[in-house]
Amino acid sequence: MKAYNQLVSDLTTNQSAAKLATWIDTYPNQVCLNPTLLDSYFKHAKEDSLIKIEDALSQIDKLLYFPSNNHSVDVWMSFFQFLNELEDVYASLPDKVAAQDLETKREAKQIKLYERAIENIGSTHIGAAKIWASYIDFETMRNNLAKVNLLCFKALETPMQNNTQILTK
Repeated sequence: MKAYNQLVSDLTTNQSAAKLATWIDTYPNQVCLNPTLLDSYFKHAKEDSLIKIEDALSQIDKLLYFPSNNHSVDVWMSFFQFLNELEDVYASLPDKVAAQDLETKREAKQIKLYERAIENIGSTHIGAAKIWASYIDFETMRNNLAKVNLLCFKALETPMQNNTQILTK
């Protein structure tokens, strides 16, 4: 635990993509304890290159292997925020065909992750309203109103705090 605390302390003061990747690789089951460091990792990946983005996308699947991460609303929201930000990155690519392909893959991954989040904590975590609201916003941006209606209905049937976020949708 001392090594973990030292690494977190180092990362808090001097965040680098390599150190953040080391933290995730070494302590993947502890990511839920420091979602802000996970946000920093995604930020560095997004700024570095498409290769780093692909690495970060593969890290998401690895991190979800651990139940401690599956049950953290903050970890899920970090994933969704990163995926939402990729839309702008892909749109700025000069090769529009490749950009469209990457965007299609990003949307498919995001839908898969939203479904997984709802399945894992959408009906059991008292703070899951953030995830429901984020999923509803995502589907609204895609103009998938049938899915939005279904999500709103399901969310309102689920007991959770702050469901006013859902009522305003």
